[in-house]
Amino acid sequence: LRMQVEDLRVPELRPHIEQDMAKSRESDGLVYETLHQKKDGTVFPVEVSSRHLQIGEQIHAQGIIRDITERKKAEAGIARLTRLYAFLSHVNQTIVRVRDRDGLFREICRIAVVHGGFRLAWIGMIEKETGLVIPSVSDGYDDGYLDQLVVSTGDDPFGRGPVGTAVRQAGYHVVNDIEHDSDMRPWKDEALKRGYRSSAAVSIKL
Repeated sequence: LRMQVEDLRVPELRPHIEQDMAKSRESDGLVYETLHQKKDGTVFPVEVSSRHLQIGEQIHAQGIIRDITERKKAEAGIARLTRLYAFLSHVNQTIVRVRDRDGLFREICRIAVVHGGFRLAWIGMIEKETGLVIPSVSDGYDDGYLDQLVVSTGDDPFGRGPVGTAVRQAGYHVVNDIEHDSDMRPWKDEALKRGYRSSAAVSIKL
């Protein structure tokens, strides 16, 4: 009860409170989204329904706050699936349209970044003599990552990541958390430097 409205909102968004209150006063009410914080500092999204009421001679501000964490999770899931379907749809169209293999690979990487929302996409070829996977084409934010990348197809530390595992299993492999997955140790530091948080690999047979 001793808290002010400002205490509910995360510090970086507190400067917007006066603007929100002014909009609420000028209109017949205002509904907007922002971020609030719990007692333990946890940040969560909220929807605020704000309006000003005159009771007698006094103007009172009323705010109804709803926790919309689950709604945001659902919206994020839908957006992720929408990006994935757009990616797959564009890839299917490209496979029909582009007959040159290298051109097809380049376009698939571009589509993965532009329509799939991936930070980096690359396709590599297996070097028969060494068993290493050599990046061939790529798109997205690289910053020298692929130049220093060492990936093998063997059951060794450089082959137990998503790429080597996908090749050996002739399927796909996903790492949801690069930072805490022990199999990503050979590449973790360089990946995290560039903002890569997860990785997925798919083996392609010609």
